[in-house]
Amino acid sequence: MFLVNTFFLLLVLGIQIQRKGIYARPSSDIRRSCPSTGIPQGSQRGVNVRHDNKPVFKIDVGGIQKHGYESGQQYEVNVLAQDPNTQFGDVLLWLQTESDRCKVGKLGATKGLYLQPENCPHMVFKDTKPAAHKFTFKWTAPACGCILIRARVESADKSVYFMEDEDVVNGYLTKRICPQEGSVTLKQMSKQEKYKLLCEVTDGATADDVARRTYVQTRRKVDFSKMPWIEQEAWILVFDQRIFEVQQCCKMIPSEQENCLSDVRRHRIDKFCAYGESIVPFTDKRRDFMIKRQDECCWRLGSLYTENDMDDDLQNKLNDPDKERN
Repeated sequence: MFLVNTFFLLLVLGIQIQRKGIYARPSSDIRRSCPSTGIPQGSQRGVNVRHDNKPVFKIDVGGIQKHGYESGQQYEVNVLAQDPNTQFGDVLLWLQTESDRCKVGKLGATKGLYLQPENCPHMVFKDTKPAAHKFTFKWTAPACGCILIRARVESADKSVYFMEDEDVVNGYLTKRICPQEGSVTLKQMSKQEKYKLLCEVTDGATADDVARRTYVQTRRKVDFSKMPWIEQEAWILVFDQRIFEVQQCCKMIPSEQENCLSDVRRHRIDKFCAYGESIVPFTDKRRDFMIKRQDECCWRLGSLYTENDMDDDLQNKLNDPDKERN
């Protein structure tokens, strides 16, 4: 009875049981909280407007706010005082994306200049002790989506903090940056460009973040927050494994990435066609639809195998990817 219960638990958790044993990676510990972006407790919030209606402090992003960013390009984000004689102490810069499908890009985290909290790639602190009139952050633009760049500035005497309300999308200490008009769409990208984009958006991704994204929940027709905890853990586990597989391929040289990523994708398709299940568990609302897709599509792929011969045939294809072509 113990063995039966253990086997059932492993299946529920979404662990793949293969001939070589159990293959699964533990879910990442991504629930650590990041520093608050609000006014520190016991501190005063300053009014970021001078007597001449100009800001005390502001963000300057140059021309990218007007013309848009180019994916993968690095830009300077300057936080500065309007008055050259005014200085500030600490600065917290953080990024927000308007799309669940897109990331926020990368912030420079050079030690001695910037301090980035652990597991918080969307934020960074100024890490220089002297007060300054101007401080420059480095930001590498993401693959897609509009980004909000926000700053919280501490006065030089550390008594007052300046920032804007959450509902402000364009202000002195908040800038909204979008991609350049006419940016290449997925349909226009070559296969190599798509693989490069996949590696970029997967870099630094966490399973918990993916599982909680509105787009993922809508596509799967589920509410992650209302799932039983064991189903939540199953989701996180399988997303963690999928991210891990992609990241391993992305570590390879470009000429080897394509075969590796293609094998990962074919492996998932073959499993679905053979067993009728996806590594990410189906919801009851999608099951009938996916069964129909299995009946209509798998025979065209030539991948409708029996449970007995599927693993051997799959291994042959993985050894020689050119054997399977649509």
